[in-house]
Amino acid sequence: MTIEEAIELCDRMKPNHYEKDDKLRWLSELDGRIRIEILDTHEGGPSEPFTGYDENTPGDTVLLVMHPYDGLYLHYLGAQVDYHNAEYARYNNGIGAFSSVYAEYADWYNRSHTPKQDNSVRL
Repeated sequence: MTIEEAIELCDRMKPNHYEKDDKLRWLSELDGRIRIEILDTHEGGPSEPFTGYDENTPGDTVLLVMHPYDGLYLHYLGAQVDYHNAEYARYNNGIGAFSSVYAEYADWYNRSHTPKQDNSVRL
């Protein structure tokens, strides 16, 4: 899923008044979290540093999580819309759905990739 696809899908599924820059910042925060908590803890992850997304990031930039787990982006964006609208019951439902897919992705990644190891011997 690309940045533009995630934002367009969010706007179609949950119409809102928030600017593209707001949703781009939320996506950047989420992918930064995914990078630190999941990808950077395993061998063979991305080698370039994650600098986040901003208004200069192309809309066709592919987000870090692939199908079938990429639905977490829609759940996260929707939850952020609900949170900032002070619709806390809806936020709780959305963030719960996001957390479930996030955990499924993390579990799959942990099963499929070798964790980084510090096998050095100290004398």
